[in-house]
Amino acid sequence: MRSFLPIVLSLCAMLACTRPQPNRSAAQAADAVDTTLYAKGFSISRYADSTVVRVRNPWQGATDVEYAYTLVDSALRRAGDVSRIAVPARRVVCMSSSYVAFLDALGCAGAVVGVSGANYIFSPAVRTRIEQGLAGDVGYGQVLNYELIASLKPDVLLCFGVGAESLPMIDKLHELGVPAMLVGEYLEEHPLGKAEWVKVLGALMGLDARADSLFSSIAQRYQQVAQQVAQQQERPSVFLNMPYKDVWYTPGCESYFVQFIRDAGGRYLFDDLEGSRSYPISFERALGAGLQADVWMCPGSATSLADIAAFDPRLAQVRPYRQGRVFNNNNRATPHGGSDFWESGTVHPDIILRDMAAICHPALFPGHELYYFNQLR
Repeated sequence: MRSFLPIVLSLCAMLACTRPQPNRSAAQAADAVDTTLYAKGFSISRYADSTVVRVRNPWQGATDVEYAYTLVDSALRRAGDVSRIAVPARRVVCMSSSYVAFLDALGCAGAVVGVSGANYIFSPAVRTRIEQGLAGDVGYGQVLNYELIASLKPDVLLCFGVGAESLPMIDKLHELGVPAMLVGEYLEEHPLGKAEWVKVLGALMGLDARADSLFSSIAQRYQQVAQQVAQQQERPSVFLNMPYKDVWYTPGCESYFVQFIRDAGGRYLFDDLEGSRSYPISFERALGAGLQADVWMCPGSATSLADIAAFDPRLAQVRPYRQGRVFNNNNRATPHGGSDFWESGTVHPDIILRDMAAICHPALFPGHELYYFNQLR
């Protein structure tokens, strides 16, 4: 589980951070540089004896911040050297369930030796490892179990940044001799941009060709669905979310989920909200939009229409509720509320898009069985 907080990091904090550096000048020409198609947050440069992964602005609000990670053959890395990461990585700690999904998709679930929030991991392969004691729960945030992490002897710990509060954690890991890599896939605004981070995991696991092939097939299937609905003149309007602590949040028009809506042949009802951040809107404005909507997606934790009406009877007035066109993305969840939509869905936006396109244009996808979404009744 992650908590994403918009933070503008001060220059002093950035300079205080321990930053892994490549073992060569960035100005030196690489033998090859992988070009990303959708992702904006990373680049991969390949040299004769190493690979350098550069991660850009890996937390909300970061500007002109870059981390460079040098991946080398395990024979070239000394124990305790956090400036270089041994590859192929054989022991990995994942601080987000999406990293578990990337490794699982690459056939590397067996490399996961630690997770953050074991109860929220959906992957059957990794859950089995947790149950067998082969992967430990290392905690999160201020209660991170550094002793357990050190005992796991990971080749790399994959983590996400939430600004200055992440830096002491990384410094502590480095003191313990544990290399840590910041992964910023959650900041990508295009669904395929998130999925393209599988190439970074492929580089870590020594499976570059497999990662490239996997992403290529995902992107192809995604674009096939997008093209299939692009010619439809009807674009049903889509209403999102439910109030959280008395505030109704809805995303800006450049966000990840709104891109899904467009590519699924839908029309977002709050297209006037700029950028990718979430906006608090009044209950009255949300209700007014819902009265005109064709489809309602992601109504909080609701598993039935009765749950929605119990939360606030006024919500039973919205058109999708009355017409039975309410869909939640909680079809695949752990008993404790972990969501596979945010886990394997990060790697498989093609499956999410097909679900959403079938919701918006059911006549185009007869017999489609929803995978991540569930029609509420």
